[in-house]
Amino acid sequence: MTETPTKPAPFDAEAAADHLTKTCNTCGVEKPLSEYHRDRHKRDGWAGICKACRIPQEREYYGQNREAVLTKQRLYYGRNRESLLAKDRAYYRRNRSKLLARDRAWKKSRPEVARAGALVQAAVARGRLHQGPCEGCGSRARIDAHHDDYSKPLDVRWLCRSCHLRLHAERHPLTPETDPNPTEEGDNA
Repeated sequence: MTETPTKPAPFDAEAAADHLTKTCNTCGVEKPLSEYHRDRHKRDGWAGICKACRIPQEREYYGQNREAVLTKQRLYYGRNRESLLAKDRAYYRRNRSKLLARDRAWKKSRPEVARAGALVQAAVARGRLHQGPCEGCGSRARIDAHHDDYSKPLDVRWLCRSCHLRLHAERHPLTPETDPNPTEEGDNA
């Protein structure tokens, strides 16, 4: 009686990332692969620079080349809008219950923020509140309602997404306790 050969299980790079190591080209420290970004252009499939070294480099580059980066992103989105939206819809379909649970948990943890946002949406839909251009840069794209005081839900400032995120980053800078992606040393440069 002969056994039929079985196919080996496919290699799961993400699962192996916690067990295999690599030395960072910048800091020279040996770290698990989970500390590196994936890079399909590299022979081993992982970037040569660890996340802790790469993130500050990317932030510095963005700070020096903000307009060029934003222009490139807008052009890419304009050329690939349909495929990007299709990917977003597919992701939502695959992860709908997880995303809805996350939204419910967020609303439960920040009821005053959720209430203010819902009231603004309702007021805009009823025509009682009119969305204006961004108060920061004058843009009319991706406008958010910013609340300086959540107890006054219809007292809002209209800001584009970029200006809104920048305002929140200035008001609430990341600390080692609040940074969702801290480095090993706690440095959040």
